[in-house]
Amino acid sequence: MPRTELFSGAKKRRIASEKAEHARRVVNQCQPITSFFCKDLSVEDKSETFLFEISSNEEQETITTDTVPNIFKKVDVLNDDPGNWNELSTVEIDFWITQGPAKCQHKDDSYSNSKRFIGECNRYFSKSLFYSVASNGEKIERKWLLYSPSKGSVYCFCCMLTKSKSLSSLVSPEGYCDWKNAHRDLSRHESSGEHRQSVIAVVNRAGNKGRIDTELMYQIEEEANYWKNVLLRVTDVIKFLAERNLAFRGDNENISSPSNGNYLGILELISKYDPFLADHTSRINITDV
Repeated sequence: MPRTELFSGAKKRRIASEKAEHARRVVNQCQPITSFFCKDLSVEDKSETFLFEISSNEEQETITTDTVPNIFKKVDVLNDDPGNWNELSTVEIDFWITQGPAKCQHKDDSYSNSKRFIGECNRYFSKSLFYSVASNGEKIERKWLLYSPSKGSVYCFCCMLTKSKSLSSLVSPEGYCDWKNAHRDLSRHESSGEHRQSVIAVVNRAGNKGRIDTELMYQIEEEANYWKNVLLRVTDVIKFLAERNLAFRGDNENISSPSNGNYLGILELISKYDPFLADHTSRINITDV
């Protein structure tokens, strides 16, 4: 049996010092975790992260020549049916960017003209399509979605105004009317790159014309700040556990379970004193934490 080598106290201290120095050099070569987060997200950066919606909390007004700026007087202001937007002029595009999508959504229509015979039965447009459900269970309004009373179809506000090259029928002259697969197809469209680029183009064009859609920008900023606050809390918990070499997961991933591990346990503890995190965890599935 080989004899164990015994070191003197001085050699042990030297070995420990060398290990500490090696660890310090490794840490210094790594980028700090904060370097992966931007201090200020631009509109372009946000477009890759969030599914934008155009929001407007203002009460809808009847569009008349009295409510339209002089530059738009020659526009047929009563033509608020997206099914008739075959060839929009530059003035008309600027006009609708100014008015916003709420003026031409036709949410209160009877939808009787949307009747389609699909799968051996008649199907109609449902008002529920104006809303999507996020993975965390939150209900989000699709304020970019427009219904055409004349065509009985739906269109995308941003993609129509920017003349998007998207292959989606939401941009076609006849519009979209596959009500059997509507929830799936609308979700795919709003998460597509073409749709996001169209949203950014509308915002940029409004800004260039000096008519920034403040409601849209507010919605983008509000959502960005919300998830930034979530990320800051989650990152702090991850750093805390990583620095102490503690395990993240437990026997399960259930909120309020004493066996859900250090990660969820610490988040639960923080939420008792943090109203923001308490509200967030109460509205989402645990897989989204």
